[in-house]
Amino acid sequence: SHAWLALGGAAVLLVKLLDSVLFREYHVLRARRLAVPPLDVKGTQAQVNYRRDDVIISPPAKCGTTVFLALCQQLRARAAEPTFDDQMDIIWWPSQAKLLQLHDPNADQRWQPRLFKSHSPFNTLPTVCRKIYVLRDPLDALLSLAKFTPSLLGLPQQEHWNNVRTLLDMCFFYLYPALQDLVVWWQHRHDQDVFFACYSEVLDSKPALIRRLARFLDIPVTDHQLRHIVEQTSHAVMSQPPHRHRYDDHRVALALARQGGWHLDLNTLTGKVRQDGGKTGRGPCELPWVVRVVVQIMWKVLVQRPTGHSSVDSMREALLRECQATNGLSHSNYRLTCG
Repeated sequence: SHAWLALGGAAVLLVKLLDSVLFREYHVLRARRLAVPPLDVKGTQAQVNYRRDDVIISPPAKCGTTVFLALCQQLRARAAEPTFDDQMDIIWWPSQAKLLQLHDPNADQRWQPRLFKSHSPFNTLPTVCRKIYVLRDPLDALLSLAKFTPSLLGLPQQEHWNNVRTLLDMCFFYLYPALQDLVVWWQHRHDQDVFFACYSEVLDSKPALIRRLARFLDIPVTDHQLRHIVEQTSHAVMSQPPHRHRYDDHRVALALARQGGWHLDLNTLTGKVRQDGGKTGRGPCELPWVVRVVVQIMWKVLVQRPTGHSSVDSMREALLRECQATNGLSHSNYRLTCG
């Protein structure tokens, strides 16, 4: 019996050794991720005195937060040329106020209405102000997160099998709660203070999206301003100098490196607007098959059962039908392309 125990112990040690060697990149990334504060710390929303006209943009990470913040900023600035160094200089992120040490989340902003970044679940957001949610294909969001996270934490892109393990990890710490929250947002898509959008609208119907977003924000927009906003928020402009650094999250990356104690080369940042990004449908093509299967199962269990929708496309078609049935002027504030 002692021999079997010794053999079993040796086997466990061997597995741990192989795991630490073969998946070293995964463990380094995971350790750094666990060393930094979560995207939205529980209870921080209660520390902000929200106003009725405030706007919180709160999709899951890598689902269009940056471009929708840019759209809202361009609308409230009346299409003025961006001059800020980092998007977080002009938009508050309450849960990361202590980390960033940039501003008081209760302070006024240069433009109105005040804009707040968040990735918090619907049920934790304040009821007094307006809220924006963006629906994106979970495979595309997962691929974007996997490409974005390493450089944010001062690490190079992972090799294939380390990346597979990281992706599976992300399925459960990121995608699982995101899909649960999607169902809640879906149930509230008709609320007066909710703007429910699809990421694909940014690519295939941006002018219509901007006009409806302007109505939601109660901001008039001229045709000239509309054309300028479409150009300024295009992937071509946001991903290239001199604008790329405005959206590369260097404020957050530097704060994380300072807190975690690792070296960061700002030139290696992937950024929130990747030069090879700005597309849809790449997740199903580029992600490993095992990850696609896991995501499909999660969608069926977490989303399809309560909503009846088998895909993001099914949800968008349903939204479009609802919008067309009311000529795009229903009491709901989600905005899909209508005739």
